[in-house]
Amino acid sequence: MSDSDYDDRTARHYAAYRPPLHEPLLRTCLQGRYAAGLDVGCGTGHSTRALRAYCDRVTGIDPSEAMLSRAPVTAGIDYLPFDGRRFPFPAGSFDVITFAGSLFYAKSPQLLREVERVGRAGGVVVVYDYLTPSAELAERLLGIRAPATDVPAYDHTVTFDDLHPTVLRHRESQSGRMKVSMGPGELANLLLSERPLRDVLRSAYGAADLPSRVESALHAALPEGAQTVDAVFRVFTAVYFIGTRNKR
Repeated sequence: MSDSDYDDRTARHYAAYRPPLHEPLLRTCLQGRYAAGLDVGCGTGHSTRALRAYCDRVTGIDPSEAMLSRAPVTAGIDYLPFDGRRFPFPAGSFDVITFAGSLFYAKSPQLLREVERVGRAGGVVVVYDYLTPSAELAERLLGIRAPATDVPAYDHTVTFDDLHPTVLRHRESQSGRMKVSMGPGELANLLLSERPLRDVLRSAYGAADLPSRVESALHAALPEGAQTVDAVFRVFTAVYFIGTRNKR
């Protein structure tokens, strides 16, 4: 998904529902309490609020103004726009830096340099992501075939390793699966948050009151008496320690 796909409609569905995976994934990676955290590619703030549970203060940054405008005001959290190049922070500002499903889009040697610059020695960087089974759910429940993704070869296991970091020290990586139960309204927002799939759903159900129409269709597709759908998400985490820059 490109930056242009994060329009206000997408942001609205992101804000309404994201799978509750951020907190359990962070729990496997973080220990103790941190003073300052940075959430890169924060979107509408779900990952930022999860990080706030571990930090006294958190800053979420994102290049999409539409996403940031939907992030709720939360004590201890600041949101700032990010131009995709240089972080607007002094060196050594953060004890923990997270990338929740954003590193694939943002990864570059310049980004790595910025992470190593603003990370505080002794801190930690967490990269985590999950693959959403939206296409499978849409086809199984609604008979809707999702179009091919516009992001070729999306890799949810992307790390900084091939950029040869000089300050970050790769501690561990883990992958697995997590099950999430979603009601029809939550699942509707999940499906509609993906723009190519949203376009197909609009063709099938019409543009008027689309979220309600999709929710109703999902509810009708559930087995009799069922209130939720179980979905399995593939998850990935990578953890780095922030070391010290070698002196020449």
